[in-house]
Amino acid sequence: MKKENAKFWHATDFKDMELLKARYITHTYPRHIHSEYAIGVRAWRFLQKTPYIRR
Repeated sequence: MKKENAKFWHATDFKDMELLKARYITHTYPRHIHSEYAIGVRAWRFLQKTPYIRR
């Protein structure tokens, strides 16, 4: 069974940029806004050995 996990930290090399690395399976966030810029990256497809094929 896959488990959810999350790690939050500050990247001091980048003026205390806040970083979040997480695996969410059932967790969802309600609609919300950020007071500063937020950039989201979904990287799990790039880490798989098989290429993504859109169907």
